[in-house]
Amino acid sequence: MKVSGARIEAAEALRRLGNALVGHHVEDDYLHEMAKIADGMLREVIAGERRERPVDNMKRYVWGLSPGEGDRIDHFPDCIVSGAANPMGLGMSLWRDGDEALARVRLGHAFEGAPGRAHGGIVASIFDDVMGIVLTIHSTPAFTARLTVSYLAPAPIGVELEFRARLTSREGRKLCMAAEGTHKGTLIAEAE
Repeated sequence: MKVSGARIEAAEALRRLGNALVGHHVEDDYLHEMAKIADGMLREVIAGERRERPVDNMKRYVWGLSPGEGDRIDHFPDCIVSGAANPMGLGMSLWRDGDEALARVRLGHAFEGAPGRAHGGIVASIFDDVMGIVLTIHSTPAFTARLTVSYLAPAPIGVELEFRARLTSREGRKLCMAAEGTHKGTLIAEAE
């Protein structure tokens, strides 16, 4: 599921723009101009051939990965949480650290709940994605049946957050995982 560097570059630029737009005051005249430009670009984009992204291709890609120790894991490129080619995504980086999945992310203003703090749903999405990478590490296809998140402190915006997840037990097809989210070593949330 390779995508071009140009697609990733455009997604990153649009992500930066979205976060900047949420986090800064801009004059209405410029916002009107921005909307006109965006609508013009939209017409060009939708005039192009529609991309095919069959779920079976995504499955083959994800389950075909066998990341080694310390390897960065590029989940499927259009994933809303960790996909580098998704302009609406978080721009999160993932690695294998032993049998654990490790994610680092710096959330922008577009992901705020309360001012200066990440929305709790974003934190839950990060946990879900990082736990999904544990499945890739173990080459075990599965899906989330239940996700419980305990929020212990605000997840700040604009600083690096770290999330770690690991497999804690397996009973037949049922897998249990645990994860933590931290900022500078301070626990901000836990999940299972």
